[in-house]
Amino acid sequence: MAIGREGDPERPDSEVARWTATTAGFVAGLGLGALQPLVVVGFGVGISAGLSPVGLVFIGCVGVVLTVGPVAVLVRGGRNATVPIALASLFLAFGMLAGNLVVVRLQIGFAAPRPPSEIHPTGSGWSAAGHLVDGRSDHTATLLADGRVLVAGGRDRSVVLASAELYDPLTETWRKTGLMSSGRADHDATLLADGRVLVVDGSGAAVLFDPVTEQWTVTSSLATGRAAFAIVSLIDGRALVIGGWISDASSLPEGPSGSAELYDSASGAWSPVGPMTVSRAEHSATRLADGRILVVGGWGRSSSANDPRPALASAEIFDPATNTWTNVSSMRDARSGHGAVLEVAGTVVVVGGRPEAVTAERFDPMTGTWSQAAPVELLLGPTALRARDDGLVFVDGLGAVAKLDPGDAAGRVVGNTEHGFGATATRLADGRILVVGGSRYGRADPLADVHLFDPG
Repeated sequence: MAIGREGDPERPDSEVARWTATTAGFVAGLGLGALQPLVVVGFGVGISAGLSPVGLVFIGCVGVVLTVGPVAVLVRGGRNATVPIALASLFLAFGMLAGNLVVVRLQIGFAAPRPPSEIHPTGSGWSAAGHLVDGRSDHTATLLADGRVLVAGGRDRSVVLASAELYDPLTETWRKTGLMSSGRADHDATLLADGRVLVVDGSGAAVLFDPVTEQWTVTSSLATGRAAFAIVSLIDGRALVIGGWISDASSLPEGPSGSAELYDSASGAWSPVGPMTVSRAEHSATRLADGRILVVGGWGRSSSANDPRPALASAEIFDPATNTWTNVSSMRDARSGHGAVLEVAGTVVVVGGRPEAVTAERFDPMTGTWSQAAPVELLLGPTALRARDDGLVFVDGLGAVAKLDPGDAAGRVVGNTEHGFGATATRLADGRILVVGGSRYGRADPLADVHLFDPG
């Protein structure tokens, strides 16, 4: 869900493992050959030229060259990434005297591992959980039925990633898995009843991940592309995409939608379902214990020039048995971009959001009414998660972590992930919270860091 063990075991296919790499950019360095010094410069893939300042005729110079600078490295995962690294390389040089000695260097290089993580979450209960192969933000993280976590897509600086990685909490390791059909960021994902993962992006394109084969397949697209929508899986195996921002022909160049579409996992087809009673985007959608879907808040639509996109306090419920929507009572405070979580008792707690909604409210599906819950002071985009007991954990969009234990009058901030924007926080089967990736400086510094938080 997007926001944000001891040791660092050896990980094949990880960013801290050494890569066998070839240069594909300008390189420069100094080497000491068998017979004389050699200055190496060039451009190419694995091959570059060198000039000998001595000018002696020789055949078969063997030495070591250190190449430093921006070097394009072929990274596993089907993309090129330009990263500043150092390559220590063996080279074989062959040449003849022709003014200056021109040699051809065949390089086999090894990329130095990245330095240890600079991210250190504040507060107690944290431990490192390895590193992603590709640093990323604005990705998805989905808990699979077997306890592993699938991380898919996101951004690595200006590159939108098609790569995906799997985390195994039993071995505490990360590894690459199959590539999606195209890069995706700011998308959403849900675990289907059959164990597959459905990923939908803002264009409406959708793909399926099979955790058994670890392969991706393209499935049919939504009829209407949308952004900031909600997606939730149904007990009967279908999935529901709800609302979101869409382009329209009204006076608003872009507006919230009330439309919803159902995905049939058996046929792979989408079908429209009756629209919500209120158009909304950046809302929450929570599956209740009885299988119905509670949709809350978001940005709405208004004819007012002063507030054309007001935050909403309204809520409604979708019944999969009848494919119909029903209004329920509204919250006290309007909010969007908030967090929502199903409690053990079957109630739903909604917390935070904009504009300045620092309160929390609890919905009782038995009565269809709201009541005030213990407040939790968090900022933008909190992710709400259930702890091991009846307590709750909240991770906001800036990384602040808060806990709300049963009986507390208010939630309390207990630390910060330090993962910045665009991280994900996912509850594992054992109750720990896995925080993955993110970016500390906008999108300029995507993180490969991963940490586990034990709420106790």
